[in-house]
Amino acid sequence: LEKIVQLQPDLIVISKGGERLYPRLSQIAPTVFIDTSRGANAWKDYVLESASAMGKRDQVKAMIDLYEQRIDQFKQAMGSRLETTVVSVARFRPEQARIYQQNSFSGAVLADAGLLRPESQQRNKPYETISLEGLSTMDGDVLFFMQDNPEKSVLSQVQQHPLWSQLEVVQQEAVYEVSLEVWFLNSGIVTAHMILNDLFRTLVPDGEQ
Repeated sequence: LEKIVQLQPDLIVISKGGERLYPRLSQIAPTVFIDTSRGANAWKDYVLESASAMGKRDQVKAMIDLYEQRIDQFKQAMGSRLETTVVSVARFRPEQARIYQQNSFSGAVLADAGLLRPESQQRNKPYETISLEGLSTMDGDVLFFMQDNPEKSVLSQVQQHPLWSQLEVVQQEAVYEVSLEVWFLNSGIVTAHMILNDLFRTLVPDGEQ
């Protein structure tokens, strides 16, 4: 709190988990609480609420409208492949591997894009930690993966495991590294557009960028 006071903010925005500090924060500056308990699918609502607090609702609404237009362009570019392309999302941390479920920010964007997910990644939670023996849950037609720290990531250990080379997505060379900051850490309209950039780049390289 002392550091926040030193920053002399004009506005403080807090999300779920920070509401207990609301009385004290609101003494520092006007404070807005964004209830993020509605799940990842409500990310556009969270963005608009934050934008309203900063007097930027019209500008951000225009960015969301453009996002929706680009989603339609992506679906048109994919055509019938939307019905058959299964997209897997994984993260390699220093000590563990995770698969990302539909109730995550990236999962919500992939759902907007009309892309299918593996059965193992259709649970109503953000992510799930898996063992090396559970690598088959990463399989799909395309695998997007993130790394916290490439130098300490378990990716090299995973790649040396016999099950890794048996994954169809590996055999088809359809494995792509993406930004952890974009796909997980920073949920918002800017990063939603950046995820779309990755989808166009990898799935419809001749389409809109």
